[in-house]
Amino acid sequence: MSDIAISRRSVLSTAVSAALISTLIPESFASERVAPKGGTPALVSSGGKTRFLHTATALQDGRILMAGGYHVNEAMRLQKSVLPSTSVEIYDPSSDSWSQAAPLKSARARHASVLLPDGRVAVLGGYLTNVLDSVEIYDPSTNTWTDGEQLPRPMADHAACVSGAKVVMSGGKLGTSALIHAIAATRSQPIP
Repeated sequence: MSDIAISRRSVLSTAVSAALISTLIPESFASERVAPKGGTPALVSSGGKTRFLHTATALQDGRILMAGGYHVNEAMRLQKSVLPSTSVEIYDPSSDSWSQAAPLKSARARHASVLLPDGRVAVLGGYLTNVLDSVEIYDPSTNTWTDGEQLPRPMADHAACVSGAKVVMSGGKLGTSALIHAIAATRSQPIP
């Protein structure tokens, strides 16, 4: 019998994605798309591109921000030197529509993202040609990205969540133990 290593992040991400897809896709949308095995409809962006190793963050208004990752399949990525994308799209499940958002300042994949209490989205770390320590913050009210405070160490494939005005991150490629990173909870609030 062989052992298969599955990270908690992979299991949680899969469970959350499955739950979100079934609640976000209207019946009419499901009947118009080709359903993969299991009957769950495929959700493909307006440009027809699929993504992987990206993030999907639910915004306060119910739309979903899809950021970074790769636009090629894994086999293509492994065969040639393909860089992650800076592209960002927003999916609106209420109208079943996609729109382009301002691109990330730095291409990245295998990053984490969290919704901050004031509605902004923090994108943390990830991978470009090496593991990143940069943070970008998206403001959906202005469709702009700003630089956040750099992480104390590079992180990729890590988990992240918000606790008060701070982001807690752990694990990932470098096996980082839990790390608390201060990010202002609102645009005008100073970092504690």
